[in-house]
Amino acid sequence: MKQRFLATGLVTMALAMPAHADVVGVDFGVAGWQQNVSGNGTYDTGSGATNIDVKDDLHLKDKQNGFFWVSIEHPVPILPNVRLYGSKFSTDGQGQINQTIQFGGATFPVSSTVASKFDVQQSGGVLYYELLDNVVSLDLGVDVRNLKGSMEMTGSGQNEKADFDVWAPLLYARAEASLPASFRIGADGSYLGYSGNYLRDIRAWVAWQSPWVVGLEGGFRETGAKLNDVSNITADFKFGGPYIAVFVDF
Repeated sequence: MKQRFLATGLVTMALAMPAHADVVGVDFGVAGWQQNVSGNGTYDTGSGATNIDVKDDLHLKDKQNGFFWVSIEHPVPILPNVRLYGSKFSTDGQGQINQTIQFGGATFPVSSTVASKFDVQQSGGVLYYELLDNVVSLDLGVDVRNLKGSMEMTGSGQNEKADFDVWAPLLYARAEASLPASFRIGADGSYLGYSGNYLRDIRAWVAWQSPWVVGLEGGFRETGAKLNDVSNITADFKFGGPYIAVFVDF
């Protein structure tokens, strides 16, 4: 009986220990991403603000942009692995507005033609540990992320631009399973919610790796944010859609 308890305890401890690579491994990828945008927001500098819908009011277009990642795993158990990444969302639109819009210090009258630009850049790094590393892999860590962007409106002889720049630590999790014929399926995500704000980034994929370390990956990714009076901006927006990537894993 004591031997059974001892064996059970050793197995439990082994499962709780983070897994680690036997050698240094590098995973690098670049992706083309179809981004469909939705959301709304206000920019209030003290004179009131109109809640603006990015599609109905600003006529922003869905766009194709890209993202990249670099992961480095090593055999030192105490130190976390590192994943660096960056992505960009950039779109514009032009059309006649169906309401009077107060945006910062500018007032755009109803039925006027307004040109708009919306840019968001995300970058950061993930510090994570491998809890499993076999047929099923599981990573947990912290995602230190910078969300930086701007919204600009031009029309009726006026121009106004709102900028935001947010740093935040997000919880990060990733799971992936190996399939026959060098296929893999997986998902990962980062999330943080605080004081009426949130940041999230979720992704799911199917990947195939050739015998020559190069592989292909296809999936879906969505990024969203809710900003509550950050740099005078209150907004709730998301952009997401399918993507296809080429990666090197060695």
